[in-house]
Order: sequence, then C-alpha cells, then structure tokens
Amino acid sequence: MIVETHNLTKFYGEFRALNNLNLGIDNEIYGLAGPNGAGKTTFIKILLGILKPSSGSFTIFNKKLDKKILENIGYMPQNTALYMDLTVHENIEFFGKIYKLPSDRIEKNEKKLLKFIQLEDWRDELIINLSGGM
Repeated sequence: MIVETHNLTKFYGEFRALNNLNLGIDNEIYGLAGPNGAGKTTFIKILLGILKPSSGSFTIFNKKLDKKILENIGYMPQNTALYMDLTVHENIEFFGKIYKLPSDRIEKNEKKLLKFIQLEDWRDELIINLSGGM
C-alpha cells in the first residue's frame, strides 16, 4: 500500500475531526470530498507530519513517516502559501531557510524544481504576476 491508516483519530479539544479512519490506497488516484469539518485537511496534515494523530497509526510506502519519505511528497494547498510580493526565487529561498536547508542544497533543489515545473524563465518574477496554474 502507498498509504494505509489504522483507526486514525484526531481530536481538537472535544471535537473529533477524524474518527477511526481505516483506509488503504494502492497506485490509485483518490479525491477527498466532504463538507467543511469532515476531516479532509486534518487527514492530509497528519500524512504530511504537520499534525500528530490523537490515536491510531498510518504508513506511507509501508513505512512510518520520516524525513526521507517527506522529501518525496508534494503538497499543493488550495490557498497559495507563497508571498505575493516576493519573486519565485525568493519564495523558494525563504521556505528552504525555514526548513534549515543549507544554501547550496536550496540552490541545487531550486534548479531541479524550476526545470521540472517549467518556470525557469520566471525565476525572478513576482509571484503576484504569475497565473494560478503557474
């Protein structure tokens, strides 16, 4: 299984955002649908290590979440998490520094990333000037 959960539960105080979620995803594309408060964002944040579950467990690629797995996961939230008044390069550099990556690694990853997403020509453009798809 690529993702597997076992009785995954998350409480915010008395509110139960996830209730014993058991799910297995294997080489398929899944969409999470449901009303506000159904636990969709909570579930994704747990998988990304942003939140810790109250109980239960999960694996990704049959392993517990670790730094090596996180390096292979891309996450694009619905709302832009970028600073509109910074350039593409400045945003990459900023977030790299937040994660305490060495400057040479940020530079190396930036080149690979910009090539992969075909934004090499937009490196020095302000985020606000890019289209939503970019």
